[in-house]
Amino acid sequence: MGKTMTTALWNAIETIPPSGGTRKHWQMVTGSDWAPASTLLRVTGMQADTIPCFNIQPGGCYRSIIRHNAGNIRAVCAEPEKLCSSEKLTVADAEQLAVDRVKLAASLVRALQLTNGKPPLASEGLLNLGYHYVHAGLGFPVFLLLGGGTLIDAATAFSAVESFQGAKLVLTPTAGCLSSAARAYLAKIDATAMSLADFVGFDAAGELAPVAPPEQIFSALRASLEGGADQAAWRMPADAKWEEVTIQFVSNEKITVHHKGQHRSFEPSEINMMDGRTKRPDSQWALLKIIAQNGGRIPLPAPGKDRKPKESLSKKLIAAFGIPGDPIKAKHGEYVALYVTNAEGLKQGKQGAYQRNFADDD
Repeated sequence: MGKTMTTALWNAIETIPPSGGTRKHWQMVTGSDWAPASTLLRVTGMQADTIPCFNIQPGGCYRSIIRHNAGNIRAVCAEPEKLCSSEKLTVADAEQLAVDRVKLAASLVRALQLTNGKPPLASEGLLNLGYHYVHAGLGFPVFLLLGGGTLIDAATAFSAVESFQGAKLVLTPTAGCLSSAARAYLAKIDATAMSLADFVGFDAAGELAPVAPPEQIFSALRASLEGGADQAAWRMPADAKWEEVTIQFVSNEKITVHHKGQHRSFEPSEINMMDGRTKRPDSQWALLKIIAQNGGRIPLPAPGKDRKPKESLSKKLIAAFGIPGDPIKAKHGEYVALYVTNAEGLKQGKQGAYQRNFADDD
């Protein structure tokens, strides 16, 4: 696929502190990858105090940066024995750069064809890059760990990873970013660890790209998902969108779901909306009906009221039909269904039903 596989960028990200290093430091460590790597860095606005010297020993010793004035900046050996001679630096050489987490995340999302991720914070160490989908609704979350060398408590660091059920993937710049204890913890929570240095490099255009299609690279994880029983009531095509779906109530305990000329009918038990104790439709089914009775829009719960019923409904709809992404969004003080919905088949349908306190039903 035209990749120039190199570990220079990933080694630099692992070895240079998260707070950053000088431009010259990044140039030395990334070598021939400097030009494309530089597009993934940001100026921190801070002044670096030290810079390595790679002339004396493998890995380098450190030299202090002495700023006499803008035209007189020097790197001076910090060792008492003065193992190396001083070196003149330019203002640009001494400028401190750090990984731009937003740009790096966006580049990896494009390269690995991930979707539904979360924009990272500037200082965030564990980034949620999104999902790799086998087909609609069936996939695994992908995380990127930066600064793994400073990891102290794996349980705390990977709490976001552990919150996902089933297979999940944690990417690191290099294999050395994770200690044996961290790897053991990831294995315990059913998370796979992979090193970007093993399969992502720069292509001819200077963009990050995998050495093989993501489907091939993630084949083992995909197989683990495909080997399980499909829990969807109606798994729709991989490119299906909520905006293409219509959910219509034809009776109090039956809906008809339409998608591109096809339709199927479901009762509460078939889409996991039956209360196991009472054997009656649960509060998510009731909320689904309320939304339908009001044409797909209802007010948000009052401040302080529980929003978990809506979140539970969204999760059950995603599981039932295999379409990724929240089907019910919060917009301008309302919950708005992305799908088309109505309750024209209900003989006792009544507008204004949303006024009941559905948040108390759970």
